[in-house]
Amino acid sequence: MKFIAIKTDDGTKGKLAFYCRMLHVRRLGFYKYLSVKDRPWKYQALADTMLEIHAEDVCNDTYGRVRMFQALTLKRNPKGVTKADREARKSDDLLKRNFTSENINFYDEAV
Repeated sequence: MKFIAIKTDDGTKGKLAFYCRMLHVRRLGFYKYLSVKDRPWKYQALADTMLEIHAEDVCNDTYGRVRMFQALTLKRNPKGVTKADREARKSDDLLKRNFTSENINFYDEAV
């Protein structure tokens, strides 16, 4: 695709049809390539983090998928963790509920 984009600078249809036919590429695929070639890769941040982890340990380059996953989970920043506010004011019991009973072991007497 990159070859076709370089060779057809002027956008001549004759040249484009020839290159697509020779390289077994559809025109639709070529135009789709042109529309997305300048977009940033959606996994670029993850790839940069993985390269950073790999570069930290110069002598050891045996990062497999399990070890890389462990390193990524240790490196990630959990921003969505909810912590209890210990200084928050407790609310008043507006319903004034009473949970005491008059008879203790009510069900034992019936048996």
